[in-house]
Amino acid sequence: LFPETGPRQGGTRVTILGENLGLQFRDIQMGVSLGKVPCVPIEEEYVSAERIVCLLNDATGYRVQEAQVEVCVRDCVNDYRALSPRPFTFVTPYFTRIQPSQGPISGGTRVTIEGSNLNAGSYVSVRIGPQPCYFKKRNAREIVCVTPAGLAPGSSSVLVDIDAAELRNPEVKFNYTEDPTVLRIEPDWSIASGGTLLTVSGTNLATIREPKIRAKYGQAESFHNCTVYNNSVMVCLAPSVADSELGFSETGTGPDEIGFYMDNVNALVVVNETFSYYPDPVFEPLSPSGILELKPTSPLILKGRNLIPAAPGNSRLNYTVLIGETPCVLTLSESQLLCEWPNLTGQHKVT
Repeated sequence: LFPETGPRQGGTRVTILGENLGLQFRDIQMGVSLGKVPCVPIEEEYVSAERIVCLLNDATGYRVQEAQVEVCVRDCVNDYRALSPRPFTFVTPYFTRIQPSQGPISGGTRVTIEGSNLNAGSYVSVRIGPQPCYFKKRNAREIVCVTPAGLAPGSSSVLVDIDAAELRNPEVKFNYTEDPTVLRIEPDWSIASGGTLLTVSGTNLATIREPKIRAKYGQAESFHNCTVYNNSVMVCLAPSVADSELGFSETGTGPDEIGFYMDNVNALVVVNETFSYYPDPVFEPLSPSGILELKPTSPLILKGRNLIPAAPGNSRLNYTVLIGETPCVLTLSESQLLCEWPNLTGQHKVT
């Protein structure tokens, strides 16, 4: 028997699987009920002897809460009558809130509608105002769907239908906001492997629950999650494009695309921001053998290139050097990192 629960208003398509459930549709056409509530078999869904699918009538006029499914083949006498081993339960689904309760007018917000008995019945539909919310999943306590585009900024009713039951709660609204915009990215550069902390300024940023920054360069494309502080500021880690088959200039290389995934706000997938990627820093081996012996008072010097990208502004890369698990005090120049290390003895890994 599936489903095993449904709303009293009916409209549930009940699927019954068993044995000897008639040879022809007319054998069971008038013989299916849930207690005293008729369930009308659907001829196109009938599989001889094995399966009956029926449409449950309105049960609001009956006091029954649980009922066994009864199938009668031609005559309703014991030899031609079967009862389901488990009962069907009539329930009253309802919802109490929607989270998040706002999103951009372009839609695409993944929302959770919370309530009780929301997994009842055979069919569910959700609308935000007049538009369908794209169903993802449901269980007894919640329905998850993705919002459609709104018609105008402002609040819209949340309408849930489960079979023939129309669930309404005038206190639950979803608020459409103006789409977010991005005004500035600071700093406007990173290294090929990304990871630079970027501050993004804009409007209506807090309307997005899980914004992501994205970059594409050649065949390489990646993204990073962002953290929203308020409507006008969020921070992101620059995505990596190090896997690109294309090279990087020491004077900076613009990616093919830089932008953001913000629900269905397509205008931000590619933004007209000037952004540059610089080659990753590269360090030379400590010694031909990979092991360097130092006197206790001598600094550790790490030689390399691309240590200071030729980017405008005051932003710099953040370096951390560990000897074992102990950080050292750094002095940076264009071709080397000078590491003042604590008094240690023995052999330690440098990272």
